[in-house]
Amino acid sequence: MFLPLKMFDPKAHDLLKDIISDLTDEFQKEQDFILRLSANFTEIFSCFEWLYGERHPTSLHLKELVRVLVSQYNRRSAYLKKRDLEHQYGECYLSNNMIGMVLYEDSFFDQPEGLLKRMNYLESLGINLIHILPSLKPLPVVDDKSLNPKSGLKINKALKEIIKQVHQRNMYLMIDLTINHTSDHHEWARSALDGDANYEGYYFTFKDRTVPDLFERTIPEMLPKSSPCSF
Repeated sequence: MFLPLKMFDPKAHDLLKDIISDLTDEFQKEQDFILRLSANFTEIFSCFEWLYGERHPTSLHLKELVRVLVSQYNRRSAYLKKRDLEHQYGECYLSNNMIGMVLYEDSFFDQPEGLLKRMNYLESLGINLIHILPSLKPLPVVDDKSLNPKSGLKINKALKEIIKQVHQRNMYLMIDLTINHTSDHHEWARSALDGDANYEGYYFTFKDRTVPDLFERTIPEMLPKSSPCSF
């Protein structure tokens, strides 16, 4: 999704002032966080406004987002906050120095220990960003609150060791979180099919197969055996 970036939006500016004023006095001293939030807030506001439109108050969602960001920032280690500062003036994921590899955990490794054994190999290839998927069950997502039962990526000693190894090698770890599409068996999709107006708004729905069939002429089918879909 590419949206025209507004250099200044009065509504975004006023909302940001309200949000910052609601932060605790102690947290307002976290100037690195405040500066990064301020630098990106107009773009975030534009995305939220486009996504939610008039269906839901944009301000409520953004205030909740910042509340979560503040909570998680407070939990970040001094090391990670230092790493944040290294990239505060650029989007590191767009850098030509970032070389990423996407790994299906059930294909590349069965358990976290399998990934640990391959860290030297990945580093020798020049890989400095590891993107692991899927962790939810299954794809397309049926339940976005549960890990894939076959996944080894639970919060345990092995995963913590992976994170430690990644940081020691000055690499980055990304664990997949699928939030932009669901299975037709997902509870939201079932509610939409049952006529719930709120959940109908989560999806594009069609009266017949005319438009979907046009899409499927050129969009390849994904996961045809386990969960037929196109995205």
